[in-house]
Amino acid sequence: MFLKDYLTAGDYWTFRPSLWANGLRWLLLILGLMGLVKLIRGEQRDIGVMLGCGVTTLFLLAYFGSFVPSLRALQPLRFKVPYDLFLALTSAYLVSSRRQEPSSARRPIFVPVCLALGLITAAINIFQTELGGKLRLRTEVSPALRAIAAWIRDRTPTDGRILFEESGDETDFFYDDMYLSSFIPYWTGRQLIGGPINLYNDRHHFAEFHSGMLFKRDIKTFTDEELAAYFRTYNIAAVVAFHPQSVRRLLSVPGLVSLDRRLGDLHLFRVDQPLNWFLKGKGELRASLNRIQGSNVSGAEVILKYHWTQGLVSNPPATILPEKILEDPIPFIKIINPASEFTLQIRR
Repeated sequence: MFLKDYLTAGDYWTFRPSLWANGLRWLLLILGLMGLVKLIRGEQRDIGVMLGCGVTTLFLLAYFGSFVPSLRALQPLRFKVPYDLFLALTSAYLVSSRRQEPSSARRPIFVPVCLALGLITAAINIFQTELGGKLRLRTEVSPALRAIAAWIRDRTPTDGRILFEESGDETDFFYDDMYLSSFIPYWTGRQLIGGPINLYNDRHHFAEFHSGMLFKRDIKTFTDEELAAYFRTYNIAAVVAFHPQSVRRLLSVPGLVSLDRRLGDLHLFRVDQPLNWFLKGKGELRASLNRIQGSNVSGAEVILKYHWTQGLVSNPPATILPEKILEDPIPFIKIINPASEFTLQIRR
């Protein structure tokens, strides 16, 4: 991973369009290690050892952390940014110490040459990036994205959720370089399963869909029965999907979805199943900010298709318990002897 990151134009948490951006990182690596050695061998050994421990820890975490299951959720490659910043400190120390040497002393040209080459490649990369519009901020939304939101708002049932397939750098940000799922609930008033995948290390983000991965698994690994069970559990009314294997797998399940509209590679599906918010019991539910209102509820105990959380209380009072469903790490809401009408809220 280390060699691939430094020697190829792979897109690891950067906007670099070519190998030119690696010039600055090579500069930091070479001069940073030289500065670190100089610190350790000099009078400021304690500072050198401290910075050396930091560089070593961040290097191991960034490039080998993904091999450790308990660290994988941290997205270890993100730590190459502080790793480079540590190297920037020792690089600056080396350059500063060379500048403070007596003018009569013989100065090797290696450091100035490295510095010049690194800064030149960095400048070239900046020009390439700016000319390509890679870092340009936008406030407008394209008509194609507005059409997706309009379909969800106008063509999908209000008594079910939207399963939205998000895209990140692994599929080149399919939705015009933005996390479209961040805006869909606000624009449409619909409840969503999914969301920006940069939040995927949150336990609640098990219920998500991105780039062919559904509920933390390759969508191809689900059986027909498993897909149907998950769709019932989360009360899925419609699906927005773009990845070819997602589309193929959904269409391969008999009677699960039907194609309502297609926008290029994007497929907009309606789900062919009865919609309700109860896994057990019957009634009607209405959800809003920190409030779930039940009416015409019947059953000695009911299980809602909403996640349980600490501090959840009922008015009128009722016994609320967590109920584990399928593989979701977050339990669902179970209510014992609920009133026919109730309101659930979170209170601390």
